[in-house]
Amino acid sequence: MNLDIQQAWCRHWVRERLDIPPNGSLVLLISDARETETCLTSKHRETIRQITTELRWHFSHPVCILLSIVDRPIKIESMYGIVDEQITVDNPTDLCGWIGAANSLLLLSSHSPPEPLAPIFETLSRLATAFRNPWNPIWLEDEVAPASRLDWEHVHQAPINARQPESRNTSVDFAQATRMIEESLNAGKINAGKINSGTCNRSGQPYEFRQAG
Repeated sequence: MNLDIQQAWCRHWVRERLDIPPNGSLVLLISDARETETCLTSKHRETIRQITTELRWHFSHPVCILLSIVDRPIKIESMYGIVDEQITVDNPTDLCGWIGAANSLLLLSSHSPPEPLAPIFETLSRLATAFRNPWNPIWLEDEVAPASRLDWEHVHQAPINARQPESRNTSVDFAQATRMIEESLNAGKINAGKINSGTCNRSGQPYEFRQAG
């Protein structure tokens, strides 16, 4: 199935279930919550608050979703009031669907620059570029305020060093994207036996993507 059609399906699915208006912008703040040491601290929460405040100046009706990658049921401290929705995802198909539905991605790295991004974030950044979705890393342990490093004039674009011709011309469909995500999750030593279908909303009810086409 054509990539544009697949992405349109993902956008429709998300907006219908989260009651997002057609002109609303979906901004994903993605956290890898598979390890306890990557949980969000009070410092991280304040950083995210600053960023979501800025986002509301630069996007049309943004809906900010904190998407946590998990490999088991975990208790995540509430971030409501800072983000609009908190959702967990534990399988490649759903994660691919959220990337396809997003207008922009912010990858929440628990490290400091210039450390490389985690394997799963490297994969998500490549897929976002292939899907023509802007993405930017947020270094939560940066000594400099992470929000100040964002080029707000170009926040709707991928970072300059990621906008390479070979990246722009790479054709990736959802089947390939799902395989790439699965490989990255396995590289991060996720326990494949714990992967279940579906993600959860604030009430704990499952959200489930069905792969289009």
